[in-house]
Amino acid sequence: MIADTPARRTGRPTLDEAAALQQKILDETLSMVASSGSEGFSVDQLADKIAVTKRTVYRHHKNKNGLILAAVKCEIDRLLERSDPVSIEASQNPIVQLRAWIKALFDYLCTPRASIFINFMVFESSSNEDINQQFLKWHDHVLERACELIRQAQDLGLARPGNPRRFSLLLFDLITSIQGRTRIGTDMKAIFGDDDPEQYFEFRWMAFLSLVSDHPWARFVSLA
Repeated sequence: MIADTPARRTGRPTLDEAAALQQKILDETLSMVASSGSEGFSVDQLADKIAVTKRTVYRHHKNKNGLILAAVKCEIDRLLERSDPVSIEASQNPIVQLRAWIKALFDYLCTPRASIFINFMVFESSSNEDINQQFLKWHDHVLERACELIRQAQDLGLARPGNPRRFSLLLFDLITSIQGRTRIGTDMKAIFGDDDPEQYFEFRWMAFLSLVSDHPWARFVSLA
């Protein structure tokens, strides 16, 4: 006896299906614009690639620029989640917390997805104010998180007095300098030189630490 085949559901998609489709549209949009730039992005090509109609794409987005901005905002939200301090015991030294957090951010920035996206944002920000505002939103979020931990370290006498934002900018520039070296097709040797990523990070972290803290304990903040 042949088992009954479940009837294929017709009609409108469920809320979960609609949400999944919208996420697919945004993810594919981001992938395409990061590779070809906003000027080279085509909604027709997007629709063909994910097998939907242009009407479906435009159902939630007024135009191409609105779609690109929605995709950028979605990825920025992911970056903001990645940029939050990692879960660490609250009783731990704020310098330890700062190192663990900035290392987690560094590891993420070393991924191909993050590298391509950040490079795209830097390039597009110069000519697109909406994208520039999204990039600044993430940048300011990262700096504020660093400032919070540096202030705590200063209150405990573990960091030198000074403007926490300046210290945060120094740390951000040291750690994210990888983005200035990362290009599509660039191999690890060209990015990190003779160091591996762990050594690259550790050297910059220790340089930062030597500038912001003269506390003897700080010398022992090393790789976990």
